[in-house]
Amino acid sequence: HAVYTLNDAHASITGITIYDGLMEAPGQIGGGVCIGGKGGVVEDCVITNNISTGYEYFGGGVGISSSAGRMSRCVIAYNQNTGFYSPGSGVAISAGILENCLVYSNRWTHTSGDRGCGGVRLSGSGVVRNCTIYGNYCGTLAGGIRQYGSAMVINTAIFDNLAPNDTSS
Repeated sequence: HAVYTLNDAHASITGITIYDGLMEAPGQIGGGVCIGGKGGVVEDCVITNNISTGYEYFGGGVGISSSAGRMSRCVIAYNQNTGFYSPGSGVAISAGILENCLVYSNRWTHTSGDRGCGGVRLSGSGVVRNCTIYGNYCGTLAGGIRQYGSAMVINTAIFDNLAPNDTSS
């Protein structure tokens, strides 16, 4: 399970470092922090050196799956996914908001498959706003951010990310 799980709209954590999490349960989100279906708020934190390994793990560092979930002014770095179909090495968001955060040096190491993403996997009603996403790596698609459907990226800098085997157009 994640190092820290929030699953209540009134739950919050502020100003701590969350590291060395290991996610090994299929279908789970967030090796370091999981903001579950009922929400929660994470502010001014560092989420680093967490890992998701195996099949179908979302968010090596952070997983947000609630519209009542918010992560603000955090650093998400040096997290990784090593499993097939395990997108969002830094952050996986299917609902909620990631804002004013720095997402860098996260890695997805597979060199095959079409679900990878080094920095942020964004889907559903998720929003990335006023963030910087750089220096992330993915062995297949989307070194920086992979966006699906109606999810939104607003006023965000995305640069110097690497996906050497990306064949999408």
